[in-house]
Amino acid sequence: EGGGASAREQFVRCLGRFREKLGDRFELKELSETLKANQLGGKETRPTKAYQGTLTVGSGMALPVICWRRVSKGAPIKTVSVSKAALAEDAEAEAEAEAEGGNQRKPDQTVVTERRYCAPSQPDDEVPPELRQSAYTYGK
Repeated sequence: EGGGASAREQFVRCLGRFREKLGDRFELKELSETLKANQLGGKETRPTKAYQGTLTVGSGMALPVICWRRVSKGAPIKTVSVSKAALAEDAEAEAEAEAEGGNQRKPDQTVVTERRYCAPSQPDDEVPPELRQSAYTYGK
């Protein structure tokens, strides 16, 4: 249904069907003003080309081809590191503050990352920074 109709046209048709079924109970005045002002709906995005080139068929025919992406990938969700221990300490501090009747807020705690560099042959001894080499394990 809809064929080549735009999303706005399909939406207006759907509203027309509501009006037919609901009769006088469905009021479209305010919505039609919004549609005229083109304020309804999301932000339009620029289409992105997936491929542009020529399609050669045989020796005497070449067709220009442009392919557009139908769905583009969104940016990954950004996450923040949170320490369960810090959350537990923060909850305990809030409970103590409430018990004492104070509304003092404890400053946010940050997560500390600790790294140890050691050689596989000597796991108890730490490797000094000048002897460390950046590398990735092959196959992982």
